[in-house]
Amino acid sequence: MLIGFIQLFLGYLFLNTGIEKARHPGHVYQTVRRLTPSLSSVAKPVGLATILAELAVSACLLIYPLSLIGLLASSLLLSLFTVALTFSLSSDGPAASCGCGPKLSRADGAAVARNVLLIAIAAVGLGLRSFGVNLLTEWPVVIHELFAWAVVLFVVLPHLYFKVEVEKQLRFQLKGIEHLRHIQTEAIEQPSR
Repeated sequence: MLIGFIQLFLGYLFLNTGIEKARHPGHVYQTVRRLTPSLSSVAKPVGLATILAELAVSACLLIYPLSLIGLLASSLLLSLFTVALTFSLSSDGPAASCGCGPKLSRADGAAVARNVLLIAIAAVGLGLRSFGVNLLTEWPVVIHELFAWAVVLFVVLPHLYFKVEVEKQLRFQLKGIEHLRHIQTEAIEQPSR
């Protein structure tokens, strides 16, 4: 029962985002350029492939015999999106839109956290769907899941932690600068009184 809910939830999510991106392909190309500047020269084919992949994953998730492939592909796509979002957030450029959900939302820490949660949901679905399957024949699933969790544990979470720490330090430094400006302004105004 839970596996059916997970497949339906992720299937609907990928169908919704795929349709939304298909309705606004220019926005998808722009997002690819912002999220992965190294792919800007091939933004249209990558954007089109993203749209088609999301729709294909949705179909696989909603057709039971293909659901294992859909769960594996959904966690792979979510992992790739999360890595791209994380590196985009660390850049100095303008915040890109992630194209997630029914509305094309801004890329931020919440989008990364949401993707990590979705990866965990897909991993649970994969575990439930694969239960009782001989892991010797399903070793690609195990390797993929280990890779997905390694990305989350060793790339995404440390990056978010260091980003928060850097932002705290910058705020502290800005407060210090504002305090110094205030003292300087008072010192300048003091002799004129």
